Amino acid sequence: MSDNVILVISTLAQVVSAGAIVFAARQIKINRNQLYSNTIIRCLDSFQEIDITQETIDEKQIRRYIDLIGEELFYIQKGFIPEEVALEWIDGMIEFIPLTHGNKEILNKNNCIFHLFQNQAKLLQSYPRIKTAFRVTTWYNESVVYGEHGNERGKLRAKITAEIFDNIRHFKF
Repeated sequence: MSDNVILVISTLAQVVSAGAIVFAARQIKINRNQLYSNTIIRCLDSFQEIDITQETIDEKQIRRYIDLIGEELFYIQKGFIPEEVALEWIDGMIEFIPLTHGNKEILNKNNCIFHLFQNQAKLLQSYPRIKTAFRVTTWYNESVVYGEHGNERGKLRAKITAEIFDNIRHFKF
């Protein structure tokens, strides 16, 4: 073979290889976006099926909610959903899940599922990811986080949400 033919074949092989790499990277991005979408849709559908409020006393509903939270935290930990969505979900979770300061004081006694607060040792016994995630080092004023304190409320909730997110990302069994 002449040098020109070898050069043409080599150049074509490089172009095909580069095209394959671009195609593979594009497919990875598409697949990741599909995973994000499917995970988000499935979790939202599951949440819509659960009848939960802070006054809920039905342990079956509370357990369904706890199972969903455990699953969502797993997805957050493994990066199966975008960080922006994860932070939004966590912000919603702090309306229902008791937040523990260290290992003792519940910081949102008046703003979580009261039955879960009263029975968390039993109901969260099999959920170390949830217990770890919602154990915060920041003490805060409950009335600010759950009240109508505008900018201060938003900043404090963002700080708590970021700490919970960090707890989830570093959780290990």
